[in-house]
This record gives sequence, C-alpha cells and structure tokens, in this order.
Amino acid sequence: MTFFDFLHMTTKEIRQLEIEKCPFCETEQPRKLCRNRYWIQIAFIPIIPYKTKYVSRCTYCSGDVVVNDINHGN
Repeated sequence: MTFFDFLHMTTKEIRQLEIEKCPFCETEQPRKLCRNRYWIQIAFIPIIPYKTKYVSRCTYCSGDVVVNDINHGN
C-alpha cells in the first residue's frame, strides 16, 4: 500500500481569455486561464502543493496549452 502519491491535481479557473484558434480541435473558441496544482498526498489527503502550471484551456474540447507568462492585471 502506497501512502505517498503525486498524482492528485486540482484545477481552478482564473478568468476568461480571448477567442483563439485551438491547436487541438482547430475551432475558434474562447479560452480560459486555469491553474493546475499538483499535490503530494498522504493516505489520500492532499497535503503539500508540489508544482503549479498555468494553462490556456479550450472551452470546446478542453485542450490545454501551457502558458509561460502570466499577467493577472488584465
């Protein structure tokens, strides 16, 4: 039985982005800025945030593209 597991992920939608062409489904759809946070969990309880990634998510197919530059002021 494994008590340490790195597979737990939580997602929070930050804001709506502009309409762009999705590289996965190739449709013009609005995108959402989301924060994906990976947790170290002990006995199935998320304890410590391990890694955080910001992604631009397609509202049609849910395809994620990693965002490197985040500007929360807009």
